[in-house]
Amino acid sequence: MNKQLNHLFQKSIKAKLKKLLYGGSFSKKSINQWSLKDFSYYEKKLITLSHFSDITPKYSDIIECGVGCGKGTNLLARISYSQNRSYYAFDTFSGFPDGVKEDNWFKSRDRQVFSCFSVAYIKNQLKEAEVSEEIINSINFREGLFSKTFKNYSGNPGFVFVDVDLYESYKDCLEFFYPKLVKNGVMLLDEYDTKYHLKKWPGAKIAIDEFAEKHKIEIMRLWTGATYIQKLS
Repeated sequence: MNKQLNHLFQKSIKAKLKKLLYGGSFSKKSINQWSLKDFSYYEKKLITLSHFSDITPKYSDIIECGVGCGKGTNLLARISYSQNRSYYAFDTFSGFPDGVKEDNWFKSRDRQVFSCFSVAYIKNQLKEAEVSEEIINSINFREGLFSKTFKNYSGNPGFVFVDVDLYESYKDCLEFFYPKLVKNGVMLLDEYDTKYHLKKWPGAKIAIDEFAEKHKIEIMRLWTGATYIQKLS
């Protein structure tokens, strides 16, 4: 596990162990109170992002499509900087577009809070999370609809994290980045077939399945439950 992920886990681990190990004498009773638990959803996501950042070619770019409130950016920006890789953050930074029939006609007003997540907001949140100015300044923010911002990208995508929820947005990401992936590059697909995603974002799975079937691509699954596709040639 890389240094950035260890740093993020450090505080929570210490908090869990403080009473047990440092709150008094270490006894048989305190040992009996301790039990291992599964990783949380958020911890699994961080592990997944770290894993694919580590196994994809180091000469390639790290891409995030769908920044939201910046949780993924907090980790990916640190990793990219430490690996000397270019990191691109694509988002409207002004909220969702409306969905289509595959999304059950999702309306952007239903997630109006996302209109607050501007580039300035994300940068400020990263500062609050103690991300250095050097790392923040290294981020290539690409603001606007994918149909406009993708065409200005000419790098070498190696790890593409797609968290865009909607049918058309997934289609845009898959059709643009998969053909450009370097050998052994990965596209991590955040929404796919959990009960929550199938109910809330049905269009994501439809777009992914259509693309995979059309191009004869295998959809794979990491032990964390995350789904992804990889370009092996």
